[in-house]
Amino acid sequence: MVHIGMRSRVSMDNFNTITLIHNQADNLPRILSAYASQTRLPDTFIFVLDRCNDNSENILDEFSKQFKSKIITNNNGTGFLAGYCRDLVYTQYNDLPVIFLDGDCIPSPELFAQFSEAFCNNIVIGSRKLETKQGILDDRRTLIPWAKDYIFSPDELKEIDYTFLAKNGLLTISCCLGVSPSICRKIKEINQKLYGVDRLFAPIFDGQYGGEDEFFGLTAMLWELPIVSIPTKHYVLHVEHANTTIDYEAKVTEQYTKLVDLADKLNAPGKYNIDFDYNMFVIDSIKNKLNK
Repeated sequence: MVHIGMRSRVSMDNFNTITLIHNQADNLPRILSAYASQTRLPDTFIFVLDRCNDNSENILDEFSKQFKSKIITNNNGTGFLAGYCRDLVYTQYNDLPVIFLDGDCIPSPELFAQFSEAFCNNIVIGSRKLETKQGILDDRRTLIPWAKDYIFSPDELKEIDYTFLAKNGLLTISCCLGVSPSICRKIKEINQKLYGVDRLFAPIFDGQYGGEDEFFGLTAMLWELPIVSIPTKHYVLHVEHANTTIDYEAKVTEQYTKLVDLADKLNAPGKYNIDFDYNMFVIDSIKNKLNK
């Protein structure tokens, strides 16, 4: 049973949330309590249950009795299907901006409000903290300052951060990512050209852990899609971490290369603001971090 009290806030019908759940029964009470305490609520809390065999569904059923929710179940596939599951849900609810969250992330009280204010025609990312045995830690990221002016749109009302190397890669956004419908259409058009499918998250990462968020971020950077970073005092707290080892063998390297080649072919503006082989820079950075 999730004890969250009666709903006291008026729902704002300007965005949805999509949360990926894979056997998160232990974390869900804390996560859903944080959802219920947000200063701005979504039109609909949407959950995708990915091959769960614990009590996650029952916990979400209790939550849905008090908050407008939709629960979608995926019983197909093997491996880590984060991108597939997000796409599965988004295709049914693509008329509003969406905040994508993972089932091990606790949002700070005003996170949803900050995202909704920044949506417009942007990609919105938030910072994160880590819950460890040593306590709550900031998620430190490595700056790439030369890319700032080309990637982020100016917004005097928001903190505009640099591009980061994080989560062994380019830009950690899938655990705390907001996307407007107009941005989704642009990224799906790019994936359609690359893979012939109408997908927001590139299908090449289905069935393996990691990579889909870095690929999403690289796509945004190459096409200079506006990314806004909300103030760092609003964040998600990670309460559990899966193994972050990403296996960048020839297949993944080939897909990154295909994306960069498409950017060349279509004259994507971001390609010409990067003064060295960015694709190999990202992959080499990942390998160096994994070897430490």
